[in-house]
Amino acid sequence: GSYDKTVRLWNPATGEYLRSCAGLSSTVLALAFSADGALLASGCRDTIVRLWNPAMGALVCACKGHSGAVRAVTFAKSGKLLASGSEDKTMRLWDA
Repeated sequence: GSYDKTVRLWNPATGEYLRSCAGLSSTVLALAFSADGALLASGCRDTIVRLWNPAMGALVCACKGHSGAVRAVTFAKSGKLLASGSEDKTMRLWDA
């Protein structure tokens, strides 16, 4: 995630660029993969939590509910819940 409003995925073993997750309109402040790697969550300055399919770089859903920038995202070990923390001083739980 970056201040240039992108999420880029890289192969950690080779450093090879794989793909981007397109469609962001705001700075990315937080990222987290689900334990099985099937989902990637991003938290952004625009208050939206986004879930991505990292294999395709495709947006799965956009979760709206915060009124401040989203600074933290993390998945439960089960992968079924996602928690987000925001500058609005709230934490929210989302079905993943």
